[in-house]
Amino acid sequence: MFRYAFRNLLRSPLRSLFTLVSIITIMALYVLLQSVTSTFEQELERLFSHDGVEIIVQSRYAATPVTSSIKAEIVDRLRSDERIAALEPLIVGRKRVANRASLFIFGIDDLARVQSRLGMHLRDGHLFHQPNEELVGEKTAQKLGLKLGDMLTLGEGEHMRIAGLFGSWLQFLDAAVVLPLAEAQRVLGKSAEVSLLLLRLHQNEEASEVMEAINRDFPELTAVDALSLPDQFGAIKTLYRFGEIVAILTLIMSFAVMFNTFLLSGLERTREAGILSAIGWSRGRIVMLMVLEAAMLCIGGAVGGFLLAFPLLMLLEQSFGEVYMYLPDAPSLFLLWHALGMAVVIALLSALYPALYATRLAVAEALRYES
Repeated sequence: MFRYAFRNLLRSPLRSLFTLVSIITIMALYVLLQSVTSTFEQELERLFSHDGVEIIVQSRYAATPVTSSIKAEIVDRLRSDERIAALEPLIVGRKRVANRASLFIFGIDDLARVQSRLGMHLRDGHLFHQPNEELVGEKTAQKLGLKLGDMLTLGEGEHMRIAGLFGSWLQFLDAAVVLPLAEAQRVLGKSAEVSLLLLRLHQNEEASEVMEAINRDFPELTAVDALSLPDQFGAIKTLYRFGEIVAILTLIMSFAVMFNTFLLSGLERTREAGILSAIGWSRGRIVMLMVLEAAMLCIGGAVGGFLLAFPLLMLLEQSFGEVYMYLPDAPSLFLLWHALGMAVVIALLSALYPALYATRLAVAEALRYES
């Protein structure tokens, strides 16, 4: 049956080729966009669920971590809470580097303590030993052609020496610059301010009580469960919803292309269905044949789209330097299985009705049918 299905696809090579190219293009766009959104979401979940961080504190009306601002006196008051086992301040900002890329800057108070949590592995050099030293992610170093010991200018007149190069499973951190907290505050012009507070409690069961107390006693702040932080930022939520909308549109467009192809094919193959019935094929077997043809096109399109996403990612990184920090190195295999699953569903939905329509007539009527 597989050989016969393949031969049927070759009977209308231009139509089959157009359909296959359309599915490949649609699936490539789906994999490309999902690579960005799903990778970003998974990294945030992994970051804030690792090593016991229960609560994240941010500015109540901050749209992103970059715009969040928490005063030093508030940090000191929270440190005095006996229910909090550890409080780690973090500052996040962006600076343009010598008229080149715009980089994220992370300021961390005690890097040695949170290094493993952030998935940071020092590839070369050392941690901060003195002021005006920084760590640079491998992606940034590769993009800007930097090496250990180079001077990197952040903004106007802030010359920092690269003390170490690091890698991380966090894509946006791997494409960032990490400074001591005090240095980052100075470079970003936010003295005595931080962006986020990572809280770890003595008793996990007290998380709800602590969050309620912070939200009540500090009206300018919002304390949330660590895993729900992405939902608090409008830009991140929009990114996730955009990915979901793209998935739905991909399914609809792929279905429309396939349904149009097999509806025309079904109208043309009524006589063929009659001949197959006459030689002993059951209606179910004929329907299965057409569904198999659709599955071959859809699965081929899913695999082709997944492979096409690789050069598209490279092209996107080269053409739009500002977004390279958000891009994964390659699409994950999970997206391939997801695309294959969608291909099977699309094949069933798009070919089932045309196949049933083509086999609706009795054998004698089908043999007399003219498309």
